[in-house]
Amino acid sequence: MSFCALPQAEQIRLQRIAEHVHGLGPRAVAEALAEALAHGDMGRLESYRRLVPDMLAVSRGDTFPPRAMLVPLADLHDDNVRNPASLGGREVA
Repeated sequence: MSFCALPQAEQIRLQRIAEHVHGLGPRAVAEALAEALAHGDMGRLESYRRLVPDMLAVSRGDTFPPRAMLVPLADLHDDNVRNPASLGGREVA
């Protein structure tokens, strides 16, 4: 359902919730949306209005955690100097 398809009272309610949740930061927005999708319940979104931005900032609840990134270990064995093809044609110094 689109925003415009909602009854006017619901549009205003949703707008106020969105303004408040937006002020809490991107993580809170994502959490609120995930809950709304999982439960289909406007009351769940309304509960986010009780949160205080400063409280979330102190607990780092206002931002997403850093993404984990796997970095493959370089193969720096002596055999790579003799066989540079194993490194895509580059030699290891």
